[in-house]
Amino acid sequence: GSMSNYDYLLYLNFMGSRSFLEPSQYPIFPWIIVNYEDSEEFDLSDFKKNYRDLTKPIGAVNHKKLERLKKLSAESEMDHLYQNHYSTPFKLSYYLIRAFPHFSIRLNSGK
Repeated sequence: GSMSNYDYLLYLNFMGSRSFLEPSQYPIFPWIIVNYEDSEEFDLSDFKKNYRDLTKPIGAVNHKKLERLKKLSAESEMDHLYQNHYSTPFKLSYYLIRAFPHFSIRLNSGK
């Protein structure tokens, strides 16, 4: 049988002990589209223009961003490019509240 990309990524996350029930181990889905500027609709068959190179981390896809990260890393004497993890419970809560705005009313005491 065949499997959709979503189901495959969900399966990989499950095998990596990730779950929608645990904020610190929430499933990860990679950013694959890089061209959001051209129009509302774009040609998904143009791979070089619209899809990112998955052999590189997201920070290394854009040359300017990569150079900025390297500069910040050198200035702070860090041995890594990123200052925090890509998936934290705080970030997850922030995006879930944005996805379901009616929850934010309850979190802010109804205000």
